[in-house]
Amino acid sequence: MNFKEYRDNARFQAERYAGRIKPAAGRSINNAVRAGEWAFAVSELTSALVAEGVPVKREDADMLRRLLSGVPLPPDTPSDIAERLIITDD
Repeated sequence: MNFKEYRDNARFQAERYAGRIKPAAGRSINNAVRAGEWAFAVSELTSALVAEGVPVKREDADMLRRLLSGVPLPPDTPSDIAERLIITDD
């Protein structure tokens, strides 16, 4: 995935799910997106979705996995964080 695809997919995931998590986490993710800190935004979004038990569509979980695998994760992000997502087929 090239940079533009990564950026566009990260932005899409943040826009889709940031409103479904706690407001403080959503603001942090949106700030990271605006600053172009894509890896941080994706890792924070995935961590918040897992921590808050927010279900995600299977295709979104797959995309979050791809996005996370393409960048170095922050040291406090578990390497299996995407595997902890709750998947919905709705």
